[in-house]
Amino acid sequence: MTIRIRTATGTDTRTAPDSPTGSILQEAERRLQFALGRFAARIRSVDARLVDVNGPRGGVDQVWQVIVRLTRRAPAVVIEEAGTHPGAAIGRAADRAAQSVSRVLARLRRSRGRGLRLLAPWA
Repeated sequence: MTIRIRTATGTDTRTAPDSPTGSILQEAERRLQFALGRFAARIRSVDARLVDVNGPRGGVDQVWQVIVRLTRRAPAVVIEEAGTHPGAAIGRAADRAAQSVSRVLARLRRSRGRGLRLLAPWA
């Protein structure tokens, strides 16, 4: 499982490991690893992106977007979570991503051998 975390400015955990933003990104990587670790064999990659919508004005403007790509033919799981603090928002996003991945994998197990049923679960 590959985890890639970026900010809107292009900063990631490798380019700025000692900056305040770098520590937030390292914390995000740790939380995603913990939440999605049990699915590591079935996850191809995890991309997370932090965007500060309002800039320095404050408010509920820290938005995390987490995209989980699975190894099988399955839709990508996309989670967006907003909050005032990026640490709390990534915690909620990681939990929601784990729940969604669990649901998709359960749906894949149930629909084994039924063709394209996964693409249209309401059919």
